Amino acid sequence: MSFANICLTFCAECKQDHQLARELWKLASSLNHDNATYSYAMALRTGIGGQTDAAAAFSTLKQLADKGHALALLAVDQMQYAGEGTSRD
Repeated sequence: MSFANICLTFCAECKQDHQLARELWKLASSLNHDNATYSYAMALRTGIGGQTDAAAAFSTLKQLADKGHALALLAVDQMQYAGEGTSRD
């Protein structure tokens, strides 16, 4: 489990921190951690921890999908079908 995911875990002593999780996913993504890149892109897509940015989410997911990341492939297909962040396909 990544530290960013720990920031989102419920526990008796802590509170979820979506903004911190998003920042940590972005940092890990810059270090080429594919699962963190996926989580960061999904945060961009859904607005977890900040504003939504469908175009940036699509672009990031597309790069990851091109590397064969299964969840990114699914997300790209869903976004293309819906025309979310890209033209409808």
